[in-house]
Amino acid sequence: VASIIAFFAGTFINAVVMERMKKSDKNPDKSSKFFVRAITSSVLSELTDSLIFITLCCTFAPEFYSWSKLISFVLTITTIKLVVEIILFPLLNLLRKKLSKFGFNNNKNT
Repeated sequence: VASIIAFFAGTFINAVVMERMKKSDKNPDKSSKFFVRAITSSVLSELTDSLIFITLCCTFAPEFYSWSKLISFVLTITTIKLVVEIILFPLLNLLRKKLSKFGFNNNKNT
């Protein structure tokens, strides 16, 4: 249950941050800052996800999680997720561009 709640909260934060950053970008070629938007929204959403998950786990399963280690858990989990995302981002972006040549994701303002 903690994982589902954290996932939905993190996904919501990711969508809101991504959309607001996209709207505030005055550059007509919005794809030029896609990496910055993706990583910034991911940092905030992963922090939200991890903080909610670990907090709920500390509250309802204290035998497995410790309040004293809450911050280190959150930062460790968030860091691991972000490192994986930064490593995979160029590959996924390349795949996205290749698929768009075949008519997938015709949205040029990502």
